[in-house]
Amino acid sequence: MTHGTSRFRQVMSRLKLRHLRLIDAIAEAKSISAAADTFNITQPAVSKGLREIEGILGVPLFVRRPEGLMLTPAGRSVVAHGKVIQSQVRHVTEEIEAIASGVSGLVTVGAMMVSLPGLLPTALRLLRDRDNKTPIRVIQGSDDVLLQGLRSGAIDFIVGRLTPVDTADRMAQEVLRYEPIVVVSAPHHPLATKARVSDE
Repeated sequence: MTHGTSRFRQVMSRLKLRHLRLIDAIAEAKSISAAADTFNITQPAVSKGLREIEGILGVPLFVRRPEGLMLTPAGRSVVAHGKVIQSQVRHVTEEIEAIASGVSGLVTVGAMMVSLPGLLPTALRLLRDRDNKTPIRVIQGSDDVLLQGLRSGAIDFIVGRLTPVDTADRMAQEVLRYEPIVVVSAPHHPLATKARVSDE
């Protein structure tokens, strides 16, 4: 048995969702006491939980700085993957509830402002016309907020005007339509007399 396999089995058998939620709270609050207030538990309980997860993973997750507790590189990795895990658990519970109510699945769409007036409503209307009962949740936001949700698993896909994504992020990007670019100038501007405007 390799060391990696041994650690994986140890983590799988001992790591709990409460550990991940606790690390999230400490990372957001940057202090043990504030995290304790969030969960309405004592500071020693939070410290014990932190020691447990660091013992399970075998690495420190926080370092103490003047501005508070800061994540180590390993801690940042745990928080990032932990959000994905928690998101998947939420999707499972939502899908179970949907199946129990006679509906299958739940799709969460991240929508930028540019897609809201025409593209997304048209797509949703086509889906509804096909008598598809899958519930759809639309979340509006900026590029960085929606991409963060996509990476964490909270959002299934994004519709909008996006810059090229990094394939290393394990995301796929597809062009749905090309939009013409129009230049509007004042009547006396030099561009007003041109039939075509180049990008040079």
